[in-house]
Order: sequence, then structure tokens, then C-alpha cells
Amino acid sequence: LVDVHEEPPVAASDGPDEDADVRVAEELDEILHRALSLGATTIQFAPQSRGLVARCRIDGSLHELETLASTPSVVTAELAARAGLDPSVREPQMGLLAFTHDERSVDYEVSAVPTTLGLQLSLRVPGHDGRPSSLSELGLRSNTDAALREALRGPSGVVVVCGPPVSGRTTTLYAALHEVGTVTGGKEEEGRAGEGRGDRRSCRAHGRTSIVPGLVR
Repeated sequence: LVDVHEEPPVAASDGPDEDADVRVAEELDEILHRALSLGATTIQFAPQSRGLVARCRIDGSLHELETLASTPSVVTAELAARAGLDPSVREPQMGLLAFTHDERSVDYEVSAVPTTLGLQLSLRVPGHDGRPSSLSELGLRSNTDAALREALRGPSGVVVVCGPPVSGRTTTLYAALHEVGTVTGGKEEEGRAGEGRGDRRSCRAHGRTSIVPGLVR
């Protein structure tokens, strides 16, 4: 006997939706580009009941950009992966996201905080393009400027820069490193080297070592 009834074809299992991944990546890139073009200092992706809301801070004021069309968890997972974070970890995390805008490299500082509605991510935009300011541009008082320059000319020692968040600690630190490089002609002298330990790895100074936060206790 021959069974004339054919078995229905077995549907192929769905693999990862590559088109959806591309859409999410493009949506994120568009927001990051737009925020930089607007002069934003911070970009926030906040999960809310209506979806994942993208905001940016411009001149101290928070502005809403849009509510993303993609699934919030998919967007935050993509963003976390780019920054080297684990979206499944239920505790605050810090990471770094490299991005290119107008042929300029930008290192976003990314912080992730779990909320009741999902992962909230904030991206801090560097205050400049990575070139340290000179000490003369910092606007320090004359006695403070003189004392700092004298300390930097010493053969050894430690300079500690203190202050609240977003007060210019790292800008001051890298301006000081730039000053050391100017004094030495931009070259490493024998027995003379500099290390910077700060919270902004986006700043770089020639011939200096910047220690990644969290690795040294």
C-alpha cells in the first residue's frame, strides 16, 4: 500500500533576525549622531511604560529626542554589548563605547543602572576632542597656577586633583600632563614618566599612561 497523503513540510526554525539587528544599530547610531550634532553632553536611554525614551542634556537642560520604536530590551542589550557591559547583571556598571562622528573618534563613558522597567543607560560625552587644554586656559588663580607649575617641574612627586563631578578634575589633570610634556619637549626623559588615574579615558596625552578606573584598589 502506498500512502498518498503527504506530510506537511516542516517549517524551518527562525534564526536571529538580522534585519531587526541592523535596524536597532541604525536607530542607535542616528540618535548618537544627532545628539553630538546638537552639542549634547549626556545621552540617556530611560525605560518607561511607553517604551525606551532617548534624552540628551544640552547646556544643562534635559531634552527628549524620541521614543525608540524597537523593543527596549533589544536596544539596551545592543548598547550594553557595544560598551562591554553585561545587560543581565543586576547592579550598576561602567563601560566605554567607541564611536565615530564626522570623522572624529569619540569615546562615550557609559553607565548602566537596573530599574524596575529595565536597564537604564547614560552616555557621557567628552567635553572636548581629546586634546588637553593648557594650564593657562584653565583660569586658575595666579597663586594656584604658580604653585601647580612649580610642583609639575619637580623631579618626582604626586599631584592630586580633587573636586565634585563635572568640576574639571580630569581636564585639569590632562592639562597638567600636557604642561609636563611641554616642559620636556614632548619627550620621555630618562627617569621621568607620568601616569594619570582619572574617570575619563577619553582624554589622552602623548607619552603618558592613563590607568583604567576600577583596576586599582
